Amino acid sequence: MPHSAHYRIEYVHNGADKSFYVSAEIMSNAEAWHLSPPL
Repeated sequence: MPHSAHYRIEYVHNGADKSFYVSAEIMSNAEAWHLSPPL
């Protein structure tokens, strides 16, 4: 069974640092930006 990589997405919302994790086999920079919450 292949292992997925874990990606940490960091952003700032209302002046507070936030982050969440995504598990995926492959993720491009464009896919990571698509997952980020709207600014």
